[in-house]
Amino acid sequence: MTLIPGSSYLEFLNWRMNDATTVPEAFGFSGGNLYPLTSDMELHLALIIERANDPEALLAQRWADRQSDLAGLEAAGTLWDVYGGRQADYDAVQAGLATAGIAVEDAATGYVSSAESRTLWVSVTPQEFFDLTGQRLYWVGGSASDPFAVYWEGELNLPDAWAGLVDALWVDTFVVPDQSGTGAAVTLPQGPQSPGNSTSLDYEAVSYYASTIAQLYNFPLAADSSLVTGIIGLVEPQVGDRLPPAVTDSFQTLLDQFRASAGLPTGAGYYNVGPTGPWSEVWGRAGERSEDVGVVAAVNAGATLGLYSGPGLTGQSNFTGYQSAIWDTVNNPAILSSSWSDPMSTAPGSAFYRAYRELFVDAALRNITVFTDSSDGGSGAQTGNGRTNVWQNNLSSYAIVVGGTSLTTGAAAQTDPTLASWVAAADAMDRTVLATMIAGGLKTLPGGNALSVFMETAWNQYVLSGNTLDPGYLTNETGTGGVDITQSVPSYQQAFGLTPQGSGPDTGIGRGVPDVSAVAGGNMFYITPYEGMVDIGGGIIGTSAATPLWASLGLQINTILRDQGVPFDLGYMNDLLYQAAVIAPGSFNDVTVGSIISSFYYGGAISTPDGDGGTASITPTGFGYSAGAGYDLVTGLGTPNGVLLSRALSCIVHTQIWSDAPSLATDGGSGLFSTVDQSLLIQPVLGFTGGWQAHVGGQTVSGAGATHPEAWSRQFAQQVLQWDFDPDLILLFDGLPQARPHEMLAASGAGFTATIGGLGTLTPQASLSLPYGFVDFVGDGGASAVEFARPVAIAANAGGADDQEAVVRVRQSGASDSLALMFYRVDTLDGVIGGIRPGDAAYAGLVIERAYELESGGIWLNGPGYGQYGQSALLDVDQGDIIAMSLTNGYEGVTHTYYAFAAANEQVGGTGVAHLWNYGLNTWGWEDLYGGGDLDYNDLVVQLDFTSSAGAGILI
Repeated sequence: MTLIPGSSYLEFLNWRMNDATTVPEAFGFSGGNLYPLTSDMELHLALIIERANDPEALLAQRWADRQSDLAGLEAAGTLWDVYGGRQADYDAVQAGLATAGIAVEDAATGYVSSAESRTLWVSVTPQEFFDLTGQRLYWVGGSASDPFAVYWEGELNLPDAWAGLVDALWVDTFVVPDQSGTGAAVTLPQGPQSPGNSTSLDYEAVSYYASTIAQLYNFPLAADSSLVTGIIGLVEPQVGDRLPPAVTDSFQTLLDQFRASAGLPTGAGYYNVGPTGPWSEVWGRAGERSEDVGVVAAVNAGATLGLYSGPGLTGQSNFTGYQSAIWDTVNNPAILSSSWSDPMSTAPGSAFYRAYRELFVDAALRNITVFTDSSDGGSGAQTGNGRTNVWQNNLSSYAIVVGGTSLTTGAAAQTDPTLASWVAAADAMDRTVLATMIAGGLKTLPGGNALSVFMETAWNQYVLSGNTLDPGYLTNETGTGGVDITQSVPSYQQAFGLTPQGSGPDTGIGRGVPDVSAVAGGNMFYITPYEGMVDIGGGIIGTSAATPLWASLGLQINTILRDQGVPFDLGYMNDLLYQAAVIAPGSFNDVTVGSIISSFYYGGAISTPDGDGGTASITPTGFGYSAGAGYDLVTGLGTPNGVLLSRALSCIVHTQIWSDAPSLATDGGSGLFSTVDQSLLIQPVLGFTGGWQAHVGGQTVSGAGATHPEAWSRQFAQQVLQWDFDPDLILLFDGLPQARPHEMLAASGAGFTATIGGLGTLTPQASLSLPYGFVDFVGDGGASAVEFARPVAIAANAGGADDQEAVVRVRQSGASDSLALMFYRVDTLDGVIGGIRPGDAAYAGLVIERAYELESGGIWLNGPGYGQYGQSALLDVDQGDIIAMSLTNGYEGVTHTYYAFAAANEQVGGTGVAHLWNYGLNTWGWEDLYGGGDLDYNDLVVQLDFTSSAGAGILI
């Protein structure tokens, strides 16, 4: 027989959990019991064969390229010939099993077996297990007929004829070993362990249907929209649609009763795949099921819900629930949400670790967008080993991992003592505090409105009173975040400039989690059905609610993209989220307040609920993570602004599929080099008063002076282009200067470099931003940057079509009542029209000839007024049009005209004044005063949107 490396039972579940050297010791027992070979007990085992080919290179492509390749392979009927298991290998293993008298599980059992899935599920007795693997089966705890765990000693063997065929293994069981650890103790502060989770309002007063929470996150479609009719798959192991025996109504009837209670249309169906267990065994899982159902049904009332139970067996793992959903080739859900994790700690490189990792590769190849929860145990993940932990099995780089936040409304903020200083600062119009709150999603001046966002913090409900930590580390009270050191940093996190580093001992660099977050509890809860689907109420918490909320947004975005003519579903799209965060940071609310510290080991002076009705004594070790600006290991990229994220993804998707516009620069290995002749805005964003230099080819510009700390950022500029953003809030941030920008002309092939404070810079996010016309040269420890950006847009229309409408959004933060904006087409990226360059005498006349007509009439779009929002559309925009702008300002009786190109503007010190600032994805801000004025570059903020008018115009 052939030894299978990494196949011991301890490698299945005990990595970093304790120091046990035997399985009974890992479970806290002195010894185990051998099953006689004649026993009729059965162990469910998956034999997983090797892939025919490694899909890593395919999945590492740009989103549009991999989607196109996957669609082509699928259409040709060869996708699983190439990337599934080899049919001959599958047949060989199946034949060997048959020879041994072992049958592959039938599909009716809920197990998935096929060459495509590479899996053969078998149910084996002790004798069959011995004949197959050369190892005996043991049991520990309980009784032989109802043990705590069934296990084997040592590593497994398989027949020599299968050498090189079987690559991975899985055992369908759910069992968690004891944990042990040591470390230095820390003294926790008394009271709440993190701000923003301590409202004194009754939970019912801060519980909402997910449809209302979706509105707070600006989801693009209303819950009752008739457009959303797709499928959301829900992984619901063992329980599926099982109801209590006393309930006589059908699951469909109860689902519609819930929808009706939320004031939503009824009638959308559901289905269940797989057997379900008896209520006496599944009731503990039913609450989770009903929570998932309640969230997705309230956000998308017209969606079909698919429930996936796996085999429905007592003590089954969650692996089988995932697998049944991923391999549903009848219903083919494009969106999959799971609030279930298998906490068995599989050892990196083991046969079991590979099984779980490859399961999510299957999902990516099946073009399924998978949303999975980070879990609810803080930085320790409810694991008493003294370290920071994550439950790595479901944290694949091909899944979107969702963490948790606490969302506080204006009313709740008044009753949360941990937010008293924030309330006072907001009431006092403290601009620094308000800037942080706006980055986190604030859109109106704080005033106690029960249904407006005040601020969002990390979800952390831990409270210490004396020596009692209640809520505490062993119950579901805090979003989990951290670093999965079993896998390398995913390419999309590397492209974002991340090298996630774990906290505490025995950690390292790896995949950061979560990717994104949403409200999970604290100062806001969900209303869903309870366990039996009959009663409906609030107080529902967890990343297990945040996850289906994100999945519901994913379904809406799929719906919108299909309406716009996109030929693919989103599928594996983590990289798109990280790209959206770079080019359109308004897509995410940046949660910067709070922490998730919960590492501990057992024994000590702190008493805490153990989750089973008793208490445990623990010692906190103080390792964990705090929220901060940008990506963090508490809330990831942040929480969604659904409309802004949808617009950003729409732009990215259409651009990748249909646009051939030149990137700003290419990476030549030794630096960045201009792709074409082009005009560049050089924008210093400085956190200090020192000097900077920008170099383009043989040219150099330089300057000095700090940027105002609250000067407008890309995120702020994009946020104010929401029609319902409070004008009074905007005006608080008027007049805050940027450092003076400059214009440079770059010849094709010219190199780009920059220094800050005399030191070199890095471009950590260049690969994500360059296709969209800008790049940041970052220095000063990340506190400063010199931005190279285009002053023009290149039309990337929906479907690559000509003669389209481009939506124009404007927000005025300049006091002039005589602003007017015109858009015109140029021939080149340095502004040339018919051979005439910006600044030439004939240029102004040609601009008028090239002006676009507006949907609102004429060629001039008037400013909407101080603080106000306006919108129109450009007509007859062709794919690839290069669009520039001109602004006129009649101020104090004198009218001045400014252009996107400084060479066409007035000169100061012999240099044309740059009146434009690039704020990311097709967004710019104007300075409307002659000579550069106050340098705030927000007097008129403008955005061009080339895809939202497509289809039904949902995102306009």
